Amino acid sequence: MKYITNILSYLLISTLFIILSSCSWEPSHDNPSDPHYPPYQAFGSLQLAIKTRFDAQPIVNATVLLTLEGEEGRFGVTDSSGIIDFNELPEGVWEVETFRENSEEIIYGRDTIRVSIAQGIPVDTFMQLNALPIFTATRVNSITQQFEANTDSVKSFIRLTAQVHDPDGAADIKRVEWKLLDIMQGELTFQQVPDSSYWWAEISSEAFESRSIVDAISLPFNFTAVDEIESYSFSEPTSFHRVINGIIRLEGSSFDPQPILDWYYSEVSFEFQDSTQFHYRIRIIQIENFPPTLVYDTLLTPTSNRASNHMVAKPLSSGRHTWEIWVEDNFLNSSRPWPSDMTVP
Repeated sequence: MKYITNILSYLLISTLFIILSSCSWEPSHDNPSDPHYPPYQAFGSLQLAIKTRFDAQPIVNATVLLTLEGEEGRFGVTDSSGIIDFNELPEGVWEVETFRENSEEIIYGRDTIRVSIAQGIPVDTFMQLNALPIFTATRVNSITQQFEANTDSVKSFIRLTAQVHDPDGAADIKRVEWKLLDIMQGELTFQQVPDSSYWWAEISSEAFESRSIVDAISLPFNFTAVDEIESYSFSEPTSFHRVINGIIRLEGSSFDPQPILDWYYSEVSFEFQDSTQFHYRIRIIQIENFPPTLVYDTLLTPTSNRASNHMVAKPLSSGRHTWEIWVEDNFLNSSRPWPSDMTVP
């Protein structure tokens, strides 16, 4: 009997083995860490440092955008160290774009790189952004200039001035352009002066062809600053509002280390409603030695009289000088006579 029982057990086990061998079997994969778990996806991380192109300093509050096809984008801003971290990034080649705009501080242009993210491999990299040029001042003025003494030979032109600061260094500014609507455009010239540097250009009356300089009054001039990598920024529109036509007549000066200068301005009532709308700028230039040196530059509030005089407030060095008096309004539009010679004993 025992023998028969053993035979039956063997046959049962063999049959069960055959049945199981003929069946395919797959585990449940219900563990989230199982690579075959249905929602599972390989994740990596990215630490990104944003620095300045000029001197590799951290950029705070820079915006960083991450995109990967088929995935929800990521975004954030850099911290006080110029760093931002992204975790649980699906594997793939992510596009990383960063910039800093709409800031009261320095504006940094957009730049883009691609970063490969792989499972369990932290990526640590950096980007350097280009600072955009900043217009600190722009000005458009009309200037009427006398080209010969005691004559009516005068010429009007427009002077454009732009002061531009580039956080990446002054040498990074490649050019500064100007444009007057669709009428004309050009580039400004770099000029170095003792205390600062600026860009300037002059538009002569001939450049307007059939138009007059007066036609440009109140029209917007727009400036564009371009750096070495062709990033650019725009100024606010700037315009001028007056052309001063009348020229002061220089009457003469006394022969004295502190000379008295006399002049006559016949156009006071014609050019301005009252004397609060303009002033006189008195300039004396020493020409005894080279280069000529501006030794006196002062503003004088006009009186109601057309004839005026002024005693120079400090003694001048002996030698040859020239002096001139500009009529200048409150927006620095001016008319300028031909300079007069003066010798100080």
